Amino acid sequence: MSNVTPSSIGGIGRPYYDRHNDRIKGFFTNTIRAENIEEAKAYLEEARRLRNLHNASRITVRMIVSTEMLPLISQLMNVEALIPLEGRWDGYHIVYMAENSESRCTPRRILEEEERLLFNVLQTTRRKSGEEVMRRVRENGYRIELLREVSPREIEEIVGIYNEVLPSYTFPITPESVRELISSPTSLVAVARDFNDRIVSISIAEVARLETDLGLLTIAELSDEATLRSHRRRGLSQACILLLADELSRNGTDLIYEEARATHVGVNKATVSLGFRYAGRLIQHCVIGGDREIDFESIYEDLNVFYLPRREHGNC
Repeated sequence: MSNVTPSSIGGIGRPYYDRHNDRIKGFFTNTIRAENIEEAKAYLEEARRLRNLHNASRITVRMIVSTEMLPLISQLMNVEALIPLEGRWDGYHIVYMAENSESRCTPRRILEEEERLLFNVLQTTRRKSGEEVMRRVRENGYRIELLREVSPREIEEIVGIYNEVLPSYTFPITPESVRELISSPTSLVAVARDFNDRIVSISIAEVARLETDLGLLTIAELSDEATLRSHRRRGLSQACILLLADELSRNGTDLIYEEARATHVGVNKATVSLGFRYAGRLIQHCVIGGDREIDFESIYEDLNVFYLPRREHGNC
């Protein structure tokens, strides 16, 4: 198995047990072609073995799969999302595969409501230019910037945002965990500041450089978006996502994608308005608690996966 720069995007290499989210998680970095399909089967069986060992309620793994192998891969485990790769990676896809226990399945009624929410977002959201997005933010008195270094005061502000917006999350929110995430060399952080220079909105990209059997593949996951309630509906998350996408594009990132809460309209609209395309939904993927437009009792949430087509890189 190939090596990779550390990142919390997933368990790069061997699958592992993520206790906080009660799931087996992994990212298989060798490309899946006809000649090595047995490697993929062995990887999935190892994930199932760990699931049984830990009595975990979910398996979630990602693989880089050639187009010709997609029909066979879909027979090995449920495919939740499919992201086409482009450029020199044309002909391959990032495939999200999963198995959930019966106790960790989203009720049909909720799935139907999530479908209606997504359909409405895709049908009604207008594509916006980067200039339009940033002008709106400036006119409302905010400043968007990349956070290169973080002070104790800023850590406190960010923890406050997450505690208000996401009282439970995929990792425990503490000053130490937030500092570690923001200070990681694999993280890129965008924030919005109000006229008092306080951080009121944040979005984080986590970058992984995958050393595959076909060479280096650089991917970036946009997540961890949060905006204080008193500063919402002013385009701040949208502007933070835009700034991250533009910076990642300039750095030559092969794939930029987003995992957005399926029960929350705002982040889905912000993502679609910047040219991202829908790729699938992750069912009861991780621990998230906070404001929901669709209300149901679960510590886990479904996530919509979006990706930015290469022609949109640098054009958000």
